[in-house]
Amino acid sequence: MKNYKAYCLDLDGTVYRGTEPIAEAVDFVRRLQTEGIEPFFVTNNASMTQLQLHQKLARFGIETAESQIMSSALAAAKYIKRWYPDKTVFVIGSDGLHQALAQEGITQVEQDADIVVMGIDPAVNYEKLATACLEVRKGAVFLSTNRDLAFPSERGLLPGNGAFTTLVAASTGVDPV
Repeated sequence: MKNYKAYCLDLDGTVYRGTEPIAEAVDFVRRLQTEGIEPFFVTNNASMTQLQLHQKLARFGIETAESQIMSSALAAAKYIKRWYPDKTVFVIGSDGLHQALAQEGITQVEQDADIVVMGIDPAVNYEKLATACLEVRKGAVFLSTNRDLAFPSERGLLPGNGAFTTLVAASTGVDPV
């Protein structure tokens, strides 16, 4: 193994598949930590908060600091705060995205949004997608936490955020950032 200053490990499909750890990845993380290297964990899955991800890793026997975990929800919230300060956001997403936006002081609205941001949302429905389309057509900036069409789970590949993002893009003719 080469000596790198930092290791950044993807989570979905690399460290775990849904609720199942990938044993080789857990062993690799332990080996790094034994050598005094604390890896960073990154995911483009915006569904979970840092605390939820921290707890999930702990269930697999991986102890790490919450600050070592970065998600696309956190990145999206920081991006919005930097490039669109004081703008309102309509959100399709889960706890991770809602909390990240709240932590950055970003106002979330149900209509007349300046921005539409989409992250994976297991409770997505026609009304949410219709609202996203209407808001984008009215001129809202369209952001997506990732364009993955599928993501790995213990059940196999499930529809990813990109599948839903593609639906809104196809309907509106606007590709997301």
